[in-house]
Amino acid sequence: MFVEKLTTPEDIRRMTELAKQYDGGFSKYIRVDVEYSVKQYVSMIKGGWGVVFALKNDAGEMVGGLGAIKAPDLHCGYMTAIETFWFTNPDSRGHGLLLLDAFEAWGKEFGCRRFAIVHLVDSMPERLSVLYKRRGYKLIESHYVKGDDI
Repeated sequence: MFVEKLTTPEDIRRMTELAKQYDGGFSKYIRVDVEYSVKQYVSMIKGGWGVVFALKNDAGEMVGGLGAIKAPDLHCGYMTAIETFWFTNPDSRGHGLLLLDAFEAWGKEFGCRRFAIVHLVDSMPERLSVLYKRRGYKLIESHYVKGDDI
């Protein structure tokens, strides 16, 4: 398994289509609009504040991915890397840590002092909580969402 940074609209589309397969599968809250996602990620990558990593198997097939943005914290200015999605096909689990390593390395490359990870309440919350804490992350806030599609 290896990680590759995606740069072309075609690669971003393939990643988004792979993520779409899990629309509602890993979490009942996830919805993926392929066209919208491709447009947003291509724009963020071109702007220099976004990244998408693909986890690939030895045959070069995408089996997982992680997207992220970087931005200054609005209250203190610390540059922060923020994960926007992270998934690994069930048969490739365990290798997803390569994506987390790539995310952290990317953030450090741009001087990020903080790293933020999304934690879905209905997608392995206990396992991921243990993993995040082991990696040095701290739970500092809960995120509540209201809307018609929740």
